[in-house]
Amino acid sequence: MTSKILSIILLLVVFAGPIYAQHEGHQMPAQSKQETKEKAKGTISSKPVYYCPMHPTYISHNPGECPICNMKLVKKGESQAVDIGVQELKDEGFYISQEKQQLIGVSTEKVIYRPLNKIIRTVGRVAFDPELYRAQQEYIEALKTLENVIASGQEGVIRRAEALVEAARLRLRLQGLDITQIEELQRTKKNDPSLLISSSDSDFTWVYATIYEYELEWVRLAQEAIVSTSAYPGKEFKGKVVAIDPVFDAMTRSVRARIKVDHQDSVLKPDMYVDVQISSDLGAHLAVSKEAIMDSGVRKIVFLELDSGRFKPLEIKTGFSTDKYAQVIDGLKEGDTVVVSGNFLIDSESKLKSALEGAGHQHSP
Repeated sequence: MTSKILSIILLLVVFAGPIYAQHEGHQMPAQSKQETKEKAKGTISSKPVYYCPMHPTYISHNPGECPICNMKLVKKGESQAVDIGVQELKDEGFYISQEKQQLIGVSTEKVIYRPLNKIIRTVGRVAFDPELYRAQQEYIEALKTLENVIASGQEGVIRRAEALVEAARLRLRLQGLDITQIEELQRTKKNDPSLLISSSDSDFTWVYATIYEYELEWVRLAQEAIVSTSAYPGKEFKGKVVAIDPVFDAMTRSVRARIKVDHQDSVLKPDMYVDVQISSDLGAHLAVSKEAIMDSGVRKIVFLELDSGRFKPLEIKTGFSTDKYAQVIDGLKEGDTVVVSGNFLIDSESKLKSALEGAGHQHSP
């Protein structure tokens, strides 16, 4: 019996509206029973209807002023519906009056193909890598040794020297250098002192960025990167991804991306921690604003605008996402219009109305 009484009270408060309302000493007169019934249905079509723009729940058949705020009443067309909030239209979703949309701040957006760009934000450190420096030096020495023994003509000695070169080359690959970098080292036979110290003689430095497993697919060679550090607020250093470690770290579930950073003033010191942003161009995809998606963890719902005032909840499937948009895999098509703000209030009000209507049909034993 208690739940039934509560349901009746809620129904009276939400749908019938207050019989009396006071505002700055003014009292709103009670509506007739017939007018109350028509308001609850959401339409008054047989007589002229006037309403208050500031208090759209107050309606009258006669022109005049609003008894709450003294604003002049506005006439509605004889065939135009007067809605008091969210009206369920069964399989056709929900109807929401323009006044209600303004009240809860509803705004919409078209679903279109958009060029998407994903920003991978991670951490890194300025290279201090004695092990790689030694591996480079060993490779250079192995190359010089091979050049010296080739002239001897001794096949056994030459094969051993070639084996040393291949072993040194493999060590460099495991350290993260790609074939292009190794070939450059083979050509110049010069080690890279920037792996150990910051030098004014070099116009670049190396940064090792941590790329976690779930973002690995978005990182490619030659992608642009921006490096910053708390030591120099507001200062940014531009660079490019030139290599990605071939070996995955099972403990941290990550790999290292080697970034060559423009660095002419030598302010980045070895082993200094830095913040890294890597930009990944994903191409053009059908996308929806992330603000439009209500994600329950099991389903992703958007409110599709069918026409002016009519909305329908729709389940969709999404792919990758950027800071602002999510790729649409299924559920929406190009040109659809979805709610991007006010959707949580639409959802809560529609659920409340359904719950109240269900409670109104319950009978106590």
